[in-house]
Amino acid sequence: MILTKEDFKEGKFLIPQNENLCDTQIERYIERYEKRYLMDLLGVELYNLFIADFGVDNLPINPIYVKIYEELYEDIERNFWCMCNNKKQIQSRGIKSMLQGFLFFEIMRDFPNARTLTGPVRRKSENADNIENSQFGLYAFYNESISDYKNIQYYIKTNLETYPIFNGICKKVTSWF
Repeated sequence: MILTKEDFKEGKFLIPQNENLCDTQIERYIERYEKRYLMDLLGVELYNLFIADFGVDNLPINPIYVKIYEELYEDIERNFWCMCNNKKQIQSRGIKSMLQGFLFFEIMRDFPNARTLTGPVRRKSENADNIENSQFGLYAFYNESISDYKNIQYYIKTNLETYPIFNGICKKVTSWF
């Protein structure tokens, strides 16, 4: 796995942890979603090669995988595949940051709800009122990761001689779920 529970303990992707959400639950979310998002990004075959390339320090070794894993900034002069036609740059914060945004979105989207023996319930706070995800700006985290996702895919798509087995799935930004 690329992400760990430590990736959600500070900074932009801080996830508050208490008796309702513990480290074990965050690890379960990582196990459930990280592989899925990466397979969507790269396709199954390229995903398998990408993961197989990781070294002992949990980073890719081969330069072709390092290029898409790390931050990526390039000027382009072509029409953007699966996005805006007048895009002139590729900008990606890297795969790890992209995954953090997606996982933050998945976890925080579920956080206000609990499953009980009587069915799903919405948690209540004693000291504050819950707000809707759209008011919190939760979808902005997802959409920011979609931007990275699309830019990584664009780079791969324009370098198919290096990534000939690319079979990623196009995703779109959203305003609601």
